[in-house]
Amino acid sequence: MWAVKVATLASVLESNFSLKPFKLKNSFRLTNPRVIIEVLSDLTEADGTNTFRLYQTIPTFQEYTLINPAKVETEHFFKTGDKRWLPYEYDREDAESSLKSFDLQIPIIDLYDKILFEEILEGQ
Repeated sequence: MWAVKVATLASVLESNFSLKPFKLKNSFRLTNPRVIIEVLSDLTEADGTNTFRLYQTIPTFQEYTLINPAKVETEHFFKTGDKRWLPYEYDREDAESSLKSFDLQIPIIDLYDKILFEEILEGQ
């Protein structure tokens, strides 16, 4: 069992794990996630380190992905040993992220499938 909190990952995950998109109405508790994927928000960005440390106390937890919805920028952490995590950073649309727990390659551009980026013009 694992958590997915990323609406834009729905199509990738449905095709690989038969997962359906869901909405969280109330707080919830996961007992044995291997992978947690989060979309950054003001709250998660400000509290990211504390959240990651809390997740690390879950014995089954192996992988953590943070997705920045404002631009192509994804961070992925893979557990390599006790309190040892290998970080990967992706900021190119042609890169691929790997969920090692499921032997799955995900093109970074697929994570941003439904997101329309606004162009920011210099000087405005």
